[in-house]
Amino acid sequence: MDNADARLRFSLILDALCRGFGPQLLLFIHEQVNALHRLTGLSQLLRSDVRYDLGDILSPLRFSIKLGPVVEQQCTVKRSKKRPLWIVWANPDNLGIHHHKLHQLLFKHGDDLRQDMLTLQLLRVMDHIWKDEGLNLDLTIYDCLSTGEDMGLIEVVRHSQTIMSIQGQRVLPPLGSEKIYEEAIRRFTNSCAGYCVATFVLGIRDRHNDNIMVDDSGRLFHIDFGHILNNKKKKFGITRERVPFVLTSDFACGLGQMWGVNRPLKKTSLDYQSFPILCVVGIYPGINFCIFIRDLSYTLRICPFTLILAFHFIRTSANKHHKLGLEARISDSILIGSFGTYDYAV
Repeated sequence: MDNADARLRFSLILDALCRGFGPQLLLFIHEQVNALHRLTGLSQLLRSDVRYDLGDILSPLRFSIKLGPVVEQQCTVKRSKKRPLWIVWANPDNLGIHHHKLHQLLFKHGDDLRQDMLTLQLLRVMDHIWKDEGLNLDLTIYDCLSTGEDMGLIEVVRHSQTIMSIQGQRVLPPLGSEKIYEEAIRRFTNSCAGYCVATFVLGIRDRHNDNIMVDDSGRLFHIDFGHILNNKKKKFGITRERVPFVLTSDFACGLGQMWGVNRPLKKTSLDYQSFPILCVVGIYPGINFCIFIRDLSYTLRICPFTLILAFHFIRTSANKHHKLGLEARISDSILIGSFGTYDYAV
């Protein structure tokens, strides 16, 4: 058909062939043609000139970072619903290569990342407020950029893995020296308290063991902020999340609290005893932050009225939970077995 001399003859033959086929066979041929078009597009993407266009550029997330050639052997397609692309570049900086040999970004197509950008900016503001109060909760706030309609780039946090991945490991790596272990527990305690307060104040929902991660230094952090402002995810009309924030018995064990089947044992560590104190100290600036965002949104009219009401609801709920006792909410989050069983049975 690409030959102009034979195009007319073969067009008439193809027309007669299609008229003689039944509708079911035509459907099969249509599916085969679509598959061939897809394969053609994939082959064009894998050509060397396309790979050359992806290399030796400045990072869209941070202009101070230069991306070298693409490391094809480490690029992959993730197994999540939208099939994001995990792209790896070499570090062309002769000095920086001693610290990080690779740069990794995640390209997603099919998700609106503007809400993720908003949530990460709010977390960054909360982190600044806490640090101004002399409270460092070791938050890990990665970069995210929406580059178009339902597409964008996400920074990959180095040396980190999801809780699901950690739970699937039969043999864990060595912990190192006692000093390194204690420092990791301290970072885990601080970051766990920070994200418990932040996810509660901002109403971040749809939390499970595949969007909560831990890095090698012990810092816990959350990803994938598709449900915020108390927008709870439901399945068959049933609300899965019944606790104000995620704090499972596994996290409590990492904090040094030994839990029995139905109730906590008496053995506790200083890290676990300091955990509720960090939450209480951190929730007051979080409430004031929520009031500030609500008033600013109302004054500038940059948010719809429903969003302003959501901030008002979260602030009121936070005050209520604080008055009732944050320690009781921590115990509820650990002891409600349905939440942990549902999430960790994935």
